[in-house]
Formats: sequence, C-alpha cells, structure tokens
Amino acid sequence: MSDAIQISEAEGLGTITISRPFALNAFDLDMIQAADTQLRRWRQDDRIKAVMLRGDGFRSFSTGADLKVIHQAGAAGDQAALAAFLRAEYRLVHLFATYPKKTIALINGIVMGFGSGLAMAANIRVVSELSVFSSPECRIGLMPDLGAGLYLNRCPGKIGFFLGLTGMEIRAPGMLHAGLGTHLVPPERIDLLGAGNVDELAIQPSQIPLAAIQPEIDRCFGQRSLSEILTVLSSRSEQGFRDILGQIMRGSPLSLLLTFAHLTRAEGKPLEEVLKTEYRITRRLLRRPEPFEGIRAQFLEKDGAPRWQETQIGKIANSVIEEYFAPLSDEPELYFDGN
Repeated sequence: MSDAIQISEAEGLGTITISRPFALNAFDLDMIQAADTQLRRWRQDDRIKAVMLRGDGFRSFSTGADLKVIHQAGAAGDQAALAAFLRAEYRLVHLFATYPKKTIALINGIVMGFGSGLAMAANIRVVSELSVFSSPECRIGLMPDLGAGLYLNRCPGKIGFFLGLTGMEIRAPGMLHAGLGTHLVPPERIDLLGAGNVDELAIQPSQIPLAAIQPEIDRCFGQRSLSEILTVLSSRSEQGFRDILGQIMRGSPLSLLLTFAHLTRAEGKPLEEVLKTEYRITRRLLRRPEPFEGIRAQFLEKDGAPRWQETQIGKIANSVIEEYFAPLSDEPELYFDGN
C-alpha cells in the first residue's frame, strides 16, 4: 500500500484519502494501484455501505496524474510505462464509475485531470467554497479525457465545450450549475460527512455567476466547428470575450480540434465506448512532442511559451483528426476485466 493513500472505515463508510499534499495530491502509479486494490476489497465487504474519495487538507482534491512522472517517461521514450500508467488510470475511473455501492467524492480544493475523472465518476460530488474545477489539458498538448466526454456533455447547454476548450476555472456555485457538483457543504461541516447525511449538511449557493452568462456561452460555443467558435468570439469587442478567446488560444491547436471533435461525438455514448475512444486519442498524443512540450512550459520551466509542432488550426487536415479516433493497430486496445 502506498504511503500516500490512507484508508479508514467508520459506520459503514470506507474512505480513501489522497495524501500527497506537497504535490497537490497528484497520483503516481503506486497510488493508483493502491486505491484500485482497496476499492476491490470493499466491494466484497458487506460492512461497507458507501465509499468516499477525498484529498488531504483543503487545498486540493487532486490535480491528477503526476506530470513529472509522465514527462520523465516521455523523455526516456518509455511508451510501455506511459501505456501502463494510462491503463491504470482508466481502469480505476471505470471501477469507480461502475461501483455497486454508493460513491462519494469530497472535492475539497482543486480538482483537475485524473482527479476530475475520479471525482465525476462518483454518485455524490460534494463541493465547498474552497473547490475549484479546471480542465486545462489543451494547454499542455493533451485533451480532456478519463470520462470528460461524459461529464462535460452532462453540463447544461454548451458549458462543457466552454470548460474543455478554455481551461478556465469555476468554483463551487459554477460546479453545481454545471452538474459537476451535487451538494454544497460549508468547510466547517466537511468532516461531519458520513455515508448518508449529505442532504442534511448541504446548503444552497447565494449566487451562481456561471448561470448568468450561460446564454452567451451557448451562443458563442454552439457552433458547428472550432473555427466558427473562434470567429464568433473574435467578432465581439467586449473584454470578457477577448479574455475567453485568449484562453482558448493558449491551447495546442491539435488538442483544441481533438477536444471539439471528441465532445461532439461523445454525446449520448456509453461509458466504456467513451473511455476507449479517449484512451486511443491520448495514447496517440503521448507519442507526439506536444504533451511533453506543454508540461515543460506550464509546469517544469514555467515559461508559459510552449512551442507547438502544429501551430495553426486551419492547417490541420480533417484526416489527421480522424486518425486519432481509429482503433489502435500497434498496441492492445483498452479493455476492462469486468471489475
């Protein structure tokens, strides 16, 4: 068992605490495997009626995979290690999403990437005024995955496209409006959360700014292509729209096109199909320089100036995008063992 995964049981609730606060509770492979093993044990334990995932402290639920580990494997050309890590992530998300008992994610702080995939797989998703959601994958040359094709499409209107393409942050009220959270619990009540008392602890937000701007989000992001979205945003002179456009343009052009295509195609698709498609796309991206350049620019050297191999959206052919969705031919497809 990884030292960064803490296990507790009380009154029918099994809790997994992600305890790596110095790394914002980012997962390495040992942590993923430890969480997977424990969830499988509890599945067979009649004493446990519900399971909860939470982050240690109030700063972060989890920022996802440890990107330094990913970057090191990429720099070494170790595609086998990258595939093993990715498969472990996807299988844990699938296990949690199909769990036969009540599942709770206590999103006490930042949630991104693999952390979002796990949290959004839970039946109950508790947020507090400290919660922050972001989907910044396009900025590091990747694509929102690990179930993003499901949970971003659950958002009302075109909010999922807005979040996936811009990587902009939303807090607890916006998470509730977007369906990413189900209950708002004050920080001082968080530690009272049990297997069946979330409704008693929850409160209503006083304001939901995201709801107020949703009509404009729907109009701008409800276009037939990424190029049309950019055209609509470019036509607006207000500072807010310029800011949104600027956030999108921070992303890798290839990642942006793949994100738009995936969210469009994933709507209404079942869990396993969405996960298998996301795995195909992400595995192919991890064979390119973009993700490792994005990680370098955003998280290692932090110069904020990634040098993308593909620099112009309009010069990436549709046939290139289609190749990312095709079945894998040089390695096994993602499969699930029945959990």
